[in-house]
Parts: sequence; C-alpha cells; structure tokens
Amino acid sequence: MMKRTIILLVTIILGLSCTPVTGYAEEDSFDFNAAFQGAIILSLGSPNAVVDNTDTLIDQTNFNIVPLVKNNRTLLPLRFISESLGAQVAWDSKTSTATIKATGKSIKLTLGSSKVFINGKSFALDAPAQYKEGRVFLPLRAVSEAFGKKVFFDRGIIVVSNNTILNAKQDKEIVDYLKFVLAPYSKDPFTGKTLSTEQVARLEQSVVMLESYDKDDNYLGFGSAISIGWLIFN
Repeated sequence: MMKRTIILLVTIILGLSCTPVTGYAEEDSFDFNAAFQGAIILSLGSPNAVVDNTDTLIDQTNFNIVPLVKNNRTLLPLRFISESLGAQVAWDSKTSTATIKATGKSIKLTLGSSKVFINGKSFALDAPAQYKEGRVFLPLRAVSEAFGKKVFFDRGIIVVSNNTILNAKQDKEIVDYLKFVLAPYSKDPFTGKTLSTEQVARLEQSVVMLESYDKDDNYLGFGSAISIGWLIFN
C-alpha cells in the first residue's frame, strides 16, 4: 500500500481575516486579484509593496527606501516605480539625470529640477526630483504625467494603475486592509520578539491572502495570514 504524505501549511490568521467588502453592491462583488492586476500598491513609510498581485519589497538591500512626504509632497522611489511598470532606468552621475525608457516614451528627470521631459517636451512638476539613501525619488504627480497612469492616494495608500480602481469613501475597508497588509514588520507576530532585517525579509514572503465564500460559492470577503511552518504527515 502506498503511503500518502499530507503537507499542511500552518498559518496565523490575522485580525482582518474575512473582511467583508461593503463598498460594492452584492451582485457586483469585488474581485481583488482582477481589480489590482498590473497595479502597483505602496504605503507611506513602508518598504513593502504589491506589484501585479505579488508581494515584494521596494528595495531588497535597504528597508529605508520607502514612499515619503517632504515639504507636503508625496515622493516615490523612481527606479522601483519605473521597473515595476516595465521601463528601464539609466542614471547619469555627471548631470544627475535619470532617463527612463518605456514603450514609445523617453522620460528625463534631473535632481533639483521642477521639470520633466517626455519625448523631448518639457512639463512642469509640483516638486523636483530628490535624492535620498542613494536613490532618486519623484513626486507622485509625475507618475501620472510621465507614465500616463491613474494614481489613487488615500490615508497613505498609493495605487498606480491603468484605471481608477478605488473610491476613498466607498472603499474604506479595502484601504484599511491594504494599510494592514503593507505595514512594515518589526516584530514576529507569533513570538512578539523584534526581528532582524533578514528575518523581516523572510517574513514578508510568508504573507498570504485569504478569500471567503459561502456554501453557494458567493464571495464574502478577504483577509490575510502569515505562514509559520509546515506539518508533514506520513
């Protein structure tokens, strides 16, 4: 008789599991994966991000690279945004200029300049590109102007996408969920002990999204969990 091995993923169910989606009509349940397909989701002050429904880190080597606010302007890491959108970034240290190459588009930003050049044409920015922690940051508005994307911003959550996905008033629960999922890790949710940088990086890859359905396969809501190990039964 063949032995059967059952592998069970052990998780800690977090407090927002099975969050009902009330911002949408019952007959038009919110499909998280479909809605955020191709989107970039960030949170102010957090190194965590979601790109095309995949959890990731803005910078694998420096957890201080986070979206930030300076002089009342929201700034985003240029290279991460550009590469997440499929563009290539080149940096000219002599002129302090970043050149972003995307399909049919060439974008140039210079540190300290309130102008962005798109295919050679100059556009004004509400804040200049800035330098921090060895990285170039660009103002939030530049993302929509330079890349032609829709940008949602509410209570620190930033969504860059092709279409408008969320409404700040109607989708409060979804914004709350995104804030919770993207919050920076500092302690182990199981032991409560402070985590090292390496441990934080490993924990980030252990977050999973849970979806809930009733017996008739109707969508009820979503939540999250963190895997803490495997149980193997022979």
